[in-house]
Amino acid sequence: CDNLKDEAQNLDESYLYLCLKSIRQKIRTKPQDYTKTIKRLLDLPEHEQEFAAAVFTGYGEGRSEADREVALIFKTIENRTNYAHSKACTRANPLDVVLQRYQFSMWNKNDPNWKKALSLKEEENSEKKDLKRMIKVYKNYKNKKYSFSPVSTTNKIYHYRTKNIRKIPSWGLTYKAQKTLKVNGENFGSSNRNKGISHYFFKSVAWSFKYHPYRKMHQGEKECY
Repeated sequence: CDNLKDEAQNLDESYLYLCLKSIRQKIRTKPQDYTKTIKRLLDLPEHEQEFAAAVFTGYGEGRSEADREVALIFKTIENRTNYAHSKACTRANPLDVVLQRYQFSMWNKNDPNWKKALSLKEEENSEKKDLKRMIKVYKNYKNKKYSFSPVSTTNKIYHYRTKNIRKIPSWGLTYKAQKTLKVNGENFGSSNRNKGISHYFFKSVAWSFKYHPYRKMHQGEKECY
């Protein structure tokens, strides 16, 4: 996975896919064990942690969505990482963000998506295709191929939820969702009634960052645990 250290414009999608398979191999457990899996993810080199956080989370939470909607999920992860840094949790990275307990549902212990994303079983054609698409979105995101507007809103998007959720939390009521949220000029806000858009996105919902309990404590960041 050394090519992850290259400049974004030099990232090669075919090598990134091989890297992803290598990461899956490194964190594999038989049978799939949640505790061991999370600990092994957190033991990955820093550059692999960011890549794994984006691609696995994109796959688990957005593989049925359009690329631009996946990019909004990546933007939410980036916003949360920036928020953590602003609160003096300066060592936090995107993997810390997505693994924060009860925040990104695919990483909940009882959710089947983390197993599917990290499994080494023979992939179905659709799974391989979706993973490669997540890598493509990741590369384009790193290369700033997606523009988000309005900036004052998109930089404060910390939460999203699927439209078909059964039990809606108080912060996720539909009327609170951002009505206008554009990616490369296309509106993914709640005012767009397109059935192909699957998530509502929310600005400035009350929330605080905390590291996963399995993350070894960083000196000077005690309040972040």
